[in-house]
Amino acid sequence: MKILFVYASAGFGHRRAAEALYSYAIRHHKDSQFLLIDICDYTNRLFRFGFIWGYQLLVIYAPWLWGFLFRITCLPFFARMASWGHYYLANIFFARYKNFILRENPDWIVSTHFLPSQIKIPLRNGPKVATVITDYVVHPFWKSPRVHLYMVASAATAKGLEELGVDRAKIRITGIPIAEEFIAKTGRSQILQRLGLRDGLFTVLITTGYFGIGPVVELVKVLNQQVQFIVVCAKNKRLFSFLQKKKYPNCRVFQVVNNIHELMDVSQCIIAKPGGLTIAESLAKGVYPLFVTAIPGQETGNLAVLASYGIGFSLANPSKVVEEISRLKNDSSLIDGFKAKAVFLARPYAVKEILDALCQGSSGVAR
Repeated sequence: MKILFVYASAGFGHRRAAEALYSYAIRHHKDSQFLLIDICDYTNRLFRFGFIWGYQLLVIYAPWLWGFLFRITCLPFFARMASWGHYYLANIFFARYKNFILRENPDWIVSTHFLPSQIKIPLRNGPKVATVITDYVVHPFWKSPRVHLYMVASAATAKGLEELGVDRAKIRITGIPIAEEFIAKTGRSQILQRLGLRDGLFTVLITTGYFGIGPVVELVKVLNQQVQFIVVCAKNKRLFSFLQKKKYPNCRVFQVVNNIHELMDVSQCIIAKPGGLTIAESLAKGVYPLFVTAIPGQETGNLAVLASYGIGFSLANPSKVVEEISRLKNDSSLIDGFKAKAVFLARPYAVKEILDALCQGSSGVAR
Protein backbone atom coordinates (compact mmCIF):
# COMPACT_ATOMS: atom_id res chain seq x y z
CA MET A 1 0.00 0.00 0.00
CA LYS A 2 1.18 3.51 -0.80
CA ILE A 3 -0.09 6.49 1.22
CA LEU A 4 0.60 10.14 0.44
CA PHE A 5 0.39 12.66 3.28
CA VAL A 6 -0.27 16.20 2.08
CA TYR A 7 -0.29 19.46 4.01
CA ALA A 8 -0.35 23.15 3.08
CA SER A 9 2.06 25.56 4.74
CA ALA A 10 -0.54 28.10 5.85
CA GLY A 11 0.05 28.08 9.58
CA PHE A 12 2.12 25.36 11.21
CA GLY A 13 -0.50 22.97 12.61
CA HIS A 14 -1.36 21.36 9.27
CA ARG A 15 2.29 20.49 8.75
CA ARG A 16 2.78 19.14 12.28
CA ALA A 17 -0.25 16.86 11.90
CA ALA A 18 1.01 15.48 8.58
CA GLU A 19 4.52 14.99 9.95
CA ALA A 20 3.13 13.15 12.99
CA LEU A 21 1.25 10.74 10.73
CA TYR A 22 4.23 10.24 8.43
CA SER A 23 6.67 9.62 11.31
CA TYR A 24 4.35 7.10 12.92
CA ALA A 25 3.73 5.38 9.59
CA ILE A 26 7.37 4.82 8.69
CA ARG A 27 8.09 3.50 12.19
CA HIS A 28 5.18 1.10 12.54
CA HIS A 29 3.99 0.13 9.04
CA LYS A 30 7.19 -0.96 7.35
CA ASP A 31 5.32 -3.11 4.82
CA SER A 32 3.79 -0.01 3.16
CA GLN A 33 5.19 3.00 1.31
CA PHE A 34 4.67 6.57 2.51
CA LEU A 35 5.27 9.99 1.02
CA LEU A 36 5.03 13.45 2.61
CA ILE A 37 4.67 16.69 0.63
CA ASP A 38 3.69 20.33 0.97
CA ILE A 39 1.10 21.00 -1.74
CA CYS A 40 2.37 24.58 -1.98
CA ASP A 41 5.57 23.20 -3.53
CA TYR A 42 3.47 22.01 -6.49
CA THR A 43 2.08 25.31 -7.69
CA ASN A 44 3.50 28.52 -9.15
CA ARG A 45 5.22 31.24 -7.12
CA LEU A 46 2.37 33.72 -7.41
CA PHE A 47 -0.26 31.37 -5.95
CA ARG A 48 2.15 30.13 -3.26
CA PHE A 49 3.05 33.68 -2.21
CA GLY A 50 -0.58 34.83 -2.08
CA PHE A 51 -1.80 31.71 -0.27
CA ILE A 52 0.89 31.57 2.41
CA TRP A 53 1.63 35.24 3.01
CA GLY A 54 -1.98 36.30 2.57
CA TYR A 55 -2.97 34.09 5.50
CA GLN A 56 -0.04 35.18 7.67
CA LEU A 57 -0.60 38.89 7.08
CA LEU A 58 -4.30 38.61 7.86
CA VAL A 59 -3.94 36.68 11.14
CA ILE A 60 -1.12 38.92 12.40
CA TYR A 61 -2.18 42.38 11.23
CA ALA A 62 -5.92 42.10 10.48
CA PRO A 63 -7.39 39.23 12.53
CA TRP A 64 -10.78 41.01 12.53
CA LEU A 65 -10.83 40.74 8.72
CA TRP A 66 -9.88 37.07 8.86
CA GLY A 67 -12.69 36.49 11.35
CA PHE A 68 -15.16 38.29 9.09
CA LEU A 69 -14.12 36.19 6.08
CA PHE A 70 -14.34 33.02 8.16
CA ARG A 71 -17.87 33.82 9.35
CA ILE A 72 -19.25 35.01 6.04
CA THR A 73 -17.96 31.95 4.18
CA CYS A 74 -19.80 29.78 6.70
CA LEU A 75 -23.09 31.12 5.33
CA PRO A 76 -24.53 28.68 2.75
CA PHE A 77 -24.51 31.02 -0.27
CA PHE A 78 -21.02 32.39 0.32
CA ALA A 79 -19.72 28.94 1.29
CA ARG A 80 -20.85 27.57 -2.10
CA MET A 81 -19.33 30.51 -3.96
CA ALA A 82 -16.03 30.26 -2.07
CA SER A 83 -15.88 26.47 -2.55
CA TRP A 84 -16.41 26.83 -6.29
CA GLY A 85 -13.70 29.48 -6.37
CA HIS A 86 -11.31 27.23 -4.43
CA TYR A 87 -12.12 24.31 -6.71
CA TYR A 88 -11.46 26.16 -9.97
CA LEU A 89 -8.35 27.94 -8.69
CA ALA A 90 -6.94 24.69 -7.31
CA ASN A 91 -7.53 22.85 -10.55
CA ILE A 92 -5.92 25.65 -12.57
CA PHE A 93 -2.82 26.23 -10.45
CA PHE A 94 -2.00 22.69 -9.33
CA ALA A 95 -1.20 20.88 -12.58
CA ARG A 96 2.18 19.84 -11.12
CA TYR A 97 0.40 18.25 -8.16
CA LYS A 98 -1.93 16.34 -10.50
CA ASN A 99 1.05 15.08 -12.50
CA PHE A 100 2.72 14.00 -9.26
CA ILE A 101 -0.37 12.00 -8.29
CA LEU A 102 -0.54 10.42 -11.76
CA ARG A 103 3.09 9.40 -11.50
CA GLU A 104 2.99 8.05 -7.93
CA ASN A 105 -0.59 6.69 -8.01
CA PRO A 106 -1.01 6.24 -4.23
CA ASP A 107 -3.77 4.16 -2.71
CA TRP A 108 -4.68 6.96 -0.28
CA ILE A 109 -4.19 10.70 -0.24
CA VAL A 110 -4.34 11.87 3.38
CA SER A 111 -4.73 15.61 3.62
CA THR A 112 -4.37 17.75 6.76
CA HIS A 113 -5.58 20.88 4.95
CA PHE A 114 -8.79 21.39 2.98
CA LEU A 115 -7.01 22.48 -0.23
CA PRO A 116 -5.75 19.06 -1.48
CA SER A 117 -9.23 17.52 -1.21
CA GLN A 118 -10.59 20.18 -3.58
CA ILE A 119 -8.37 19.01 -6.47
CA LYS A 120 -9.89 16.57 -8.92
CA ILE A 121 -7.47 13.79 -9.84
CA PRO A 122 -7.86 12.60 -13.48
CA LEU A 123 -7.78 8.88 -12.70
CA ARG A 124 -10.77 6.61 -13.24
CA ASN A 125 -9.75 4.32 -10.40
CA GLY A 126 -7.71 6.92 -8.56
CA PRO A 127 -6.65 7.09 -4.93
CA LYS A 128 -9.10 7.42 -2.08
CA VAL A 129 -8.97 10.69 -0.18
CA ALA A 130 -8.95 10.99 3.61
CA THR A 131 -9.19 14.41 5.23
CA VAL A 132 -7.81 14.98 8.72
CA ILE A 133 -9.47 18.05 10.25
CA THR A 134 -6.95 19.82 12.47
CA ASP A 135 -9.36 21.93 14.53
CA TYR A 136 -12.27 21.11 16.83
CA VAL A 137 -14.70 23.06 14.64
CA VAL A 138 -15.46 22.57 10.95
CA HIS A 139 -15.54 25.24 8.27
CA PRO A 140 -17.52 24.37 5.09
CA PHE A 141 -14.27 24.45 3.10
CA TRP A 142 -13.38 21.05 4.61
CA LYS A 143 -16.34 19.43 2.92
CA SER A 144 -15.65 17.93 -0.52
CA PRO A 145 -17.38 15.29 -2.67
CA ARG A 146 -13.93 13.79 -3.34
CA VAL A 147 -13.40 12.79 0.31
CA HIS A 148 -14.03 9.15 1.22
CA LEU A 149 -13.20 9.44 4.92
CA TYR A 150 -13.02 12.26 7.45
CA MET A 151 -10.87 11.96 10.60
CA VAL A 152 -12.08 14.42 13.23
CA ALA A 153 -11.09 15.71 16.65
CA SER A 154 -14.24 15.22 18.69
CA ALA A 155 -17.93 14.44 18.73
CA ALA A 156 -18.58 18.17 18.26
CA THR A 157 -16.47 18.11 15.10
CA ALA A 158 -18.37 15.11 13.77
CA LYS A 159 -21.68 16.84 14.48
CA GLY A 160 -20.46 19.91 12.57
CA LEU A 161 -19.70 17.79 9.51
CA GLU A 162 -23.09 16.10 9.69
CA GLU A 163 -24.76 19.52 9.78
CA LEU A 164 -22.89 20.33 6.55
CA GLY A 165 -24.48 17.26 4.95
CA VAL A 166 -21.63 14.75 5.28
CA ASP A 167 -22.73 11.11 5.60
CA ARG A 168 -22.04 9.88 9.14
CA ALA A 169 -20.56 6.66 7.74
CA LYS A 170 -17.68 8.71 6.33
CA ILE A 171 -16.72 10.17 9.70
CA ARG A 172 -14.36 8.63 12.24
CA ILE A 173 -13.67 10.33 15.56
CA THR A 174 -9.94 9.78 16.02
CA GLY A 175 -8.63 12.98 17.59
CA ILE A 176 -6.07 15.29 16.04
CA PRO A 177 -2.82 13.47 15.17
CA ILE A 178 0.11 14.44 17.38
CA ALA A 179 3.67 13.12 17.46
CA GLU A 180 4.45 10.06 19.56
CA GLU A 181 6.72 12.21 21.74
CA PHE A 182 3.60 13.75 23.28
CA ILE A 183 2.45 10.37 24.56
CA ALA A 184 5.58 9.31 26.44
CA LYS A 185 6.76 11.03 29.61
CA THR A 186 10.40 12.15 29.75
CA GLY A 187 12.71 12.61 32.72
CA ARG A 188 11.60 15.91 34.28
CA SER A 189 14.65 16.42 36.51
CA GLN A 190 17.09 15.88 33.65
CA ILE A 191 15.24 18.34 31.40
CA LEU A 192 15.13 21.00 34.12
CA GLN A 193 18.84 20.60 34.70
CA ARG A 194 19.61 20.80 30.98
CA LEU A 195 17.53 23.97 30.62
CA GLY A 196 18.99 25.60 33.70
CA LEU A 197 15.63 25.68 35.49
CA ARG A 198 14.87 25.11 39.17
CA ASP A 199 13.02 22.03 40.37
CA GLY A 200 10.08 22.72 42.67
CA LEU A 201 9.31 26.13 41.17
CA PHE A 202 6.00 26.60 39.34
CA THR A 203 6.83 26.59 35.62
CA VAL A 204 4.90 28.36 32.86
CA LEU A 205 5.47 27.63 29.19
CA ILE A 206 4.59 30.44 26.78
CA THR A 207 4.25 29.48 23.13
CA THR A 208 1.93 31.79 21.25
CA GLY A 209 1.90 30.23 17.81
CA TYR A 210 4.34 29.99 14.94
CA PHE A 211 4.38 33.78 14.55
CA GLY A 212 5.17 34.47 18.21
CA ILE A 213 2.30 36.85 18.94
CA GLY A 214 0.67 37.63 22.26
CA PRO A 215 1.21 39.61 25.52
CA VAL A 216 4.46 37.82 26.36
CA VAL A 217 6.57 40.73 27.62
CA GLU A 218 3.90 41.97 30.03
CA LEU A 219 3.50 38.54 31.62
CA VAL A 220 7.21 37.87 32.06
CA LYS A 221 7.82 41.36 33.45
CA VAL A 222 5.13 41.01 36.14
CA LEU A 223 5.63 37.36 37.14
CA ASN A 224 9.32 36.56 36.68
CA GLN A 225 9.99 36.78 40.44
CA GLN A 226 7.13 34.42 41.32
CA VAL A 227 7.35 31.64 38.72
CA GLN A 228 9.82 30.48 36.11
CA PHE A 229 9.11 30.90 32.41
CA ILE A 230 10.00 29.03 29.26
CA VAL A 231 9.27 31.32 26.32
CA VAL A 232 9.20 30.03 22.74
CA CYS A 233 9.32 33.06 20.43
CA ALA A 234 9.11 31.07 17.18
CA LYS A 235 9.63 33.40 14.20
CA ASN A 236 9.33 36.59 16.25
CA LYS A 237 12.99 37.65 16.23
CA ARG A 238 12.23 41.01 17.81
CA LEU A 239 10.61 39.35 20.84
CA PHE A 240 13.50 36.89 21.18
CA SER A 241 16.11 39.68 21.02
CA PHE A 242 14.22 41.84 23.52
CA LEU A 243 13.87 39.08 26.13
CA GLN A 244 17.48 38.02 25.66
CA LYS A 245 18.71 41.56 26.34
CA LYS A 246 16.46 42.01 29.39
CA LYS A 247 17.81 38.85 31.03
CA TYR A 248 14.82 38.41 33.28
CA PRO A 249 15.50 36.03 36.18
CA ASN A 250 13.80 32.64 36.00
CA CYS A 251 13.19 32.99 32.26
CA ARG A 252 14.60 30.78 29.50
CA VAL A 253 14.04 32.06 25.95
CA PHE A 254 14.05 30.08 22.69
CA GLN A 255 13.19 30.68 19.07
CA VAL A 256 11.89 27.71 17.02
CA VAL A 257 12.24 24.46 19.00
CA ASN A 258 11.86 20.78 18.20
CA ASN A 259 11.41 19.59 21.80
CA ILE A 260 8.15 21.25 22.78
CA HIS A 261 7.06 17.90 24.27
CA GLU A 262 9.91 18.13 26.78
CA LEU A 263 9.05 21.73 27.61
CA MET A 264 5.47 20.63 28.33
CA ASP A 265 6.73 17.83 30.57
CA VAL A 266 8.44 20.30 32.92
CA SER A 267 5.59 22.85 32.91
CA GLN A 268 2.44 23.01 35.01
CA CYS A 269 0.79 25.61 32.78
CA ILE A 270 0.95 26.65 29.13
CA ILE A 271 -0.03 30.04 27.74
CA ALA A 272 -0.79 29.60 24.06
CA LYS A 273 -3.01 30.37 21.13
CA PRO A 274 -5.85 27.82 20.89
CA GLY A 275 -4.77 26.11 17.70
CA GLY A 276 -5.97 22.54 17.22
CA LEU A 277 -2.53 20.91 17.47
CA THR A 278 -1.52 22.90 20.55
CA ILE A 279 -4.76 21.92 22.28
CA ALA A 280 -4.35 18.23 21.41
CA GLU A 281 -0.72 18.22 22.59
CA SER A 282 -1.58 20.02 25.84
CA LEU A 283 -4.39 17.59 26.59
CA ALA A 284 -2.09 14.63 25.98
CA LYS A 285 0.58 16.04 28.29
CA GLY A 286 -1.85 17.21 30.97
CA VAL A 287 -0.45 20.74 31.08
CA TYR A 288 -3.04 23.34 32.12
CA PRO A 289 -3.89 25.63 29.17
CA LEU A 290 -4.51 29.37 29.33
CA PHE A 291 -5.40 30.84 25.95
CA VAL A 292 -4.63 34.29 24.59
CA THR A 293 -4.83 36.06 21.21
CA ALA A 294 -7.18 33.53 19.63
CA ILE A 295 -7.56 33.94 15.86
CA PRO A 296 -11.24 34.75 15.17
CA GLY A 297 -12.88 31.83 13.43
CA GLN A 298 -11.23 28.47 13.87
CA GLU A 299 -9.52 29.25 17.18
CA THR A 300 -12.50 30.94 18.83
CA GLY A 301 -14.49 27.91 17.67
CA ASN A 302 -11.94 25.63 19.35
CA LEU A 303 -12.44 27.57 22.58
CA ALA A 304 -16.19 27.02 22.42
CA VAL A 305 -15.74 23.26 22.12
CA LEU A 306 -13.29 23.20 25.04
CA ALA A 307 -15.67 25.28 27.15
CA SER A 308 -18.37 22.64 26.62
CA TYR A 309 -16.03 20.19 28.38
CA GLY A 310 -15.15 22.69 31.12
CA ILE A 311 -11.56 22.91 29.90
CA GLY A 312 -9.29 25.90 29.33
CA PHE A 313 -9.62 29.60 29.94
CA SER A 314 -9.55 32.35 27.34
CA LEU A 315 -8.20 35.47 29.00
CA ALA A 316 -8.53 38.84 27.33
CA ASN A 317 -5.73 40.79 29.02
CA PRO A 318 -2.42 40.17 30.85
CA SER A 319 -3.82 41.10 34.28
CA LYS A 320 -6.35 38.25 34.08
CA VAL A 321 -3.58 35.84 33.07
CA VAL A 322 -1.52 36.95 36.07
CA GLU A 323 -4.48 36.32 38.38
CA GLU A 324 -5.09 32.86 36.95
CA ILE A 325 -1.42 31.82 37.19
CA SER A 326 -1.34 32.96 40.82
CA ARG A 327 -4.47 30.90 41.48
CA LEU A 328 -2.96 27.79 39.86
CA LYS A 329 0.33 28.26 41.70
CA ASN A 330 -1.45 28.32 45.06
CA ASP A 331 -4.00 25.57 44.44
CA SER A 332 -2.70 22.38 42.81
CA SER A 333 -6.19 20.83 42.90
CA LEU A 334 -7.14 23.07 39.93
CA ILE A 335 -4.57 21.32 37.74
CA ASP A 336 -5.66 17.90 39.01
CA GLY A 337 -9.25 18.79 38.12
CA PHE A 338 -8.22 19.81 34.63
CA LYS A 339 -6.43 16.50 34.07
CA ALA A 340 -9.55 14.59 35.10
CA LYS A 341 -11.67 16.54 32.60
CA ALA A 342 -9.06 16.34 29.82
CA VAL A 343 -9.43 12.55 29.70
CA PHE A 344 -12.82 12.94 28.01
CA LEU A 345 -11.39 14.97 25.11
CA ALA A 346 -7.76 13.91 24.80
CA ARG A 347 -7.06 11.27 22.16
CA PRO A 348 -3.26 10.88 22.23
CA TYR A 349 -3.28 7.79 19.99
CA ALA A 350 -4.94 9.48 17.01
CA VAL A 351 -1.99 8.65 14.73
CA LYS A 352 -2.41 4.95 15.43
CA GLU A 353 -6.17 5.02 14.90
CA ILE A 354 -5.82 6.86 11.59
CA LEU A 355 -3.01 4.69 10.20
CA ASP A 356 -4.62 1.44 11.31
CA ALA A 357 -7.86 2.40 9.58
CA LEU A 358 -6.10 3.28 6.34
CA CYS A 359 -3.76 0.30 6.24
CA GLN A 360 -6.60 -2.09 7.01
CA GLY A 361 -8.62 -0.60 4.16
CA SER A 362 -11.40 0.48 6.54
CA SER A 363 -14.17 2.61 5.10
CA GLY A 364 -14.31 4.48 8.40
CA VAL A 365 -17.49 3.69 10.24
CA ALA A 366 -18.23 6.40 12.81
CA ARG A 367 -18.13 5.65 16.50
